[in-house]
Amino acid sequence: PRSCIIDKDELKDGLRVLIPMDDKLLYAGHVHTVHSPDIYRVVVEGERGNRPHIYCLEQLLQEAIIDVRPASTRYLPQGTRIAAYWSQQYRCLYPGTVVR
Repeated sequence: PRSCIIDKDELKDGLRVLIPMDDKLLYAGHVHTVHSPDIYRVVVEGERGNRPHIYCLEQLLQEAIIDVRPASTRYLPQGTRIAAYWSQQYRCLYPGTVVR
């Protein structure tokens, strides 16, 4: 499976990413260009009012990760870092590590 690290060449409108918020949990959203190549906004899915979060290029590359969904659990060996939904009622993802 591909890496979750974002390269600046991959920053395109509509790119699905996970971003950490104040509670240190991850939230899914989409990247949109505000002022190429320096300023971007991320609209978090399910957030009230679709309020965009503004990021400079460096901050987005450092904080956001690409939303990668492996086709099968066989692509998740023990020790792999993941983010998963705790419950369908929550829209945040919790970081964790695969164990057997």
